[in-house]
Amino acid sequence: MSGLWPPAYLAEFAMAPPWEHRQRGLPWEVARARWRMEAATACAMDSLPRVGLLMECIGDDCERWLRTVASWALQTATTAGWWVVGSEQEPWREQRIAAGLPAPRGCLARLGEGDADADATGMDWATSARAGDLLHPSLAWTIALAARDGREAVCWDWMAYAESRAGFRVHSRHRGPWCDIARELQADVRGRAFALPIAGWKGFPGLDAWQVRMGARIRESDATICLHPEPLTMHRDAMPRDRHVDVADAMNAARSQWGVDFSIRADGRLGPVAPAASVSVVLMYRDRHELTIEAIHSVLAQRFEGVIELVLVDNESSEATVRLLDAELAKVGERVRVVRLTAPGAFNHSAQAALAAAAASGEVLLWLNNDARLLHPDAIDQLARWARLPRVASVGVAMVDAAGAVVGGGMRARRVPGAEFNSPVEEASGTEAAHARQTIGNTFACAAVSAAAWRALGGLDAARFPAGYNDVDYCLRAVQNGWTHVNLGHVHVHHAVGASRAKQDEIQQKAWLRMQHPWTTMHALREAASEPLDITAPALPRLAPPGVIEGQAGTPPMMAQAGKP
Repeated sequence: MSGLWPPAYLAEFAMAPPWEHRQRGLPWEVARARWRMEAATACAMDSLPRVGLLMECIGDDCERWLRTVASWALQTATTAGWWVVGSEQEPWREQRIAAGLPAPRGCLARLGEGDADADATGMDWATSARAGDLLHPSLAWTIALAARDGREAVCWDWMAYAESRAGFRVHSRHRGPWCDIARELQADVRGRAFALPIAGWKGFPGLDAWQVRMGARIRESDATICLHPEPLTMHRDAMPRDRHVDVADAMNAARSQWGVDFSIRADGRLGPVAPAASVSVVLMYRDRHELTIEAIHSVLAQRFEGVIELVLVDNESSEATVRLLDAELAKVGERVRVVRLTAPGAFNHSAQAALAAAAASGEVLLWLNNDARLLHPDAIDQLARWARLPRVASVGVAMVDAAGAVVGGGMRARRVPGAEFNSPVEEASGTEAAHARQTIGNTFACAAVSAAAWRALGGLDAARFPAGYNDVDYCLRAVQNGWTHVNLGHVHVHHAVGASRAKQDEIQQKAWLRMQHPWTTMHALREAASEPLDITAPALPRLAPPGVIEGQAGTPPMMAQAGKP
C-alpha cells in the first residue's frame, strides 16, 4: 500500500480538513494508525467489492482537480481506480503526471443502464466527485464493507469548506440523511454523497443515478441502506454549475412559471426584470440606538434606483435615544423619505407593524429588525423584485453570524413537531438555508412583502400573536390560501438574535399554531419527497408555480412543486 500514500499529499490532506481525529481532539498519528490498519485489513480481504470513483468533468481548476484525485489515491481499501465522466479526454493530464498521481482508467461520455461501458469499468460499486472534493481515506473502505454486507446503497454526512490564504475553513456542518432523509443534500452536491452498485448506476451526473435507483425507498425504510454518521466528504463551496445552460430557455421557463419577465443578472442568477418603484423599510425599536443606527446605515448603503422610505416606530425610547436618532437622521439625504411614528404602551410587534403599514407609501414593505444589518449591496432591490411577483407572500434572506457563516434562512415544516411547546415549523439551516428556493415561510427579522400581499392576507394578528410567531402565523395563513414564499439564500443579513428583545414564554402561540395548521406535517412529508432546487440557478429545473394542491375536500393547500428533475 505504500505506493498509494505519497508523503506530501498525505501530510497536506491530513492537516487541511477537520476529519474525525481533529473533531475529537486526537493527534494526527492516531488517524494515520487507524487508516494503515484499515489498509492492512483490506489487503487481507480478497472478497471485498471494488469501489471506483467517477470524476465529473465540470470546472476549470487544475489544482483542485488534482487534489481530489490525490485524495482518492489515499484510500485505505484497494479501489477500482477512477474514471473521467462527461468528457472524451482527461483534463490536465500533463499536470497529473508531473504530480505523480495515478492515471484514470478511461473516459466515459455517459454511464448508464445498458451502456456497455458500465461493464468495462471493472467497478463493483461507484461514487462520484467533482474537482475540489476532498474524500476521506476511509470512504472506499466504508463503501466496500457496506456492499459486502448486502446493502443497496451507502450515503454519508458531508461538510462544505471555503479556501483563503489562511487555509481551509469549514463554514457549515450538514445533517446527515439519517436525520432528515437526505432532503438537505442539494441538487448540486447530492450526487456526491452516496455510492451505488455499478449495475444500478442509471445516468450521470450522480443525481440521476440516486433518484432512479432509490426512488421512494429511502423514505420508506433504511433497512437496505448504510447511513454513515461521519462526514466522509468535504465539498468545496460554490461548486460550478453545469456549463451547458440555454439562457433563453431558462428565462422562458421562469416567465412561464411566475408570469413576469426574467433576465440573467450580472452574478449569473435569474431574477425578475421589473424593479420596484419604491420600498418602505420598517424599523421598530425601543432604545438600543446603536443597533438602530447600524441598521439605518446598512439601508442607506443600498444600491437601489427607486425611492426608499424609512418608517421608524418608537416604542417608548428614552430621550437620549431620541436625541441620538434625531442627529443621525439629520444626515439622511433627500433620496430617503423618513416617517417617524410613536407606539406607546406594552410592546406589541403586530400592532406596531399595522401602524407602520398604514403610514407607509412604498410598493413593497421591508420588515427589518433593528438588530439586523443588510450585507448584500443589492438586498433591497432583489428582495423587492421578487416580492412583486404574483401570489408571493414574503421574500426572505439567509441569516449569517459575525464570521459570515450561514446560520439560518427560511422556514421548513417539522414532520414530527414533538412536544406541545414546539412550533410546527423551524428555521432551515445548512445548505438549504444558503440556496434560493420556495419555502413555507420566512422570518420577519428581514422579509419583503408587497403592500398588495399585506392587505390581501390581513397583516399580522395583534390579538393572538402580539410578538413572537406572528410571522409564522402570517406565513402559514398565506400558504393555506394558495400563496407561496421565496427565500433568497444568496442575500445575506447579519442578525444578532435576541439583541433587541427579551425572551418570552410563547407556548400558547405555538400551541395555537399547531391547532390551526395541522396540515404542516403533511407539508413536511411533501418537502422531503421533492428536490429543494435553487430557483435562481438557470442550470436547474424550475419549480412549479404557487397554487392550491388538488386533493380531498378540506385538504389545506400547500405549495405545489414539480416532480423530480
